[in-house]
Amino acid sequence: MRKYSLVILGLVLSVSSEARPVSYPGGWVSMVQYRPDVYQAHAHYSPTARYSWGYMGIQSTHTQTSFHGVQFHYLAKRWNRPNSQANVYAMTAAGGQSTSRARYDLASIHGVSMDWENRRYFTRYTARVHTHDGEAQHAGRVGIAPYIGDYGDLHTWLMLQVEAMGQDTAIVPVIRWFRSMHLVELGVHPNGGLLFNWMMVL
Repeated sequence: MRKYSLVILGLVLSVSSEARPVSYPGGWVSMVQYRPDVYQAHAHYSPTARYSWGYMGIQSTHTQTSFHGVQFHYLAKRWNRPNSQANVYAMTAAGGQSTSRARYDLASIHGVSMDWENRRYFTRYTARVHTHDGEAQHAGRVGIAPYIGDYGDLHTWLMLQVEAMGQDTAIVPVIRWFRSMHLVELGVHPNGGLLFNWMMVL
């Protein structure tokens, strides 16, 4: 019985983390993200449970730049407990970044992500550096599930995210729903702009 409980817990946790970058062997993850000044699209494949690779596209309306490249994620460490899980991921992406349709420069993105969660609480920290302009991004998130659903139910999380990019800092309340292999998030930025994330695991 405990063996099946761990399998169900693993499936629930694997979907509940936002855009967990490495899924099960042979799994595909696709994701779209919308923020007031940034649009992102990701699609990656996990040959094993340790790493994944795929496409990353980022369009910034604030800086009028776009990035398209190949991304690679690596699961550096995982702690599995009977009722919780923690992970450390490293990522890198390499491709081209443009400020106009006519010119592309080589660019890369490097980052690390750490998370811990059980069925009630969630925490995560992410840091990334864009080598093309040296811009660093940091984001931390904490969340709580107002109820504990069974496997297959609609799950809800209430979260608070703190973002820092350059001199700008924002606190964003987020609500998350997930069921089966789909995850949707809605949030509101301080300037009134919306945050929307959608992820699907195949």
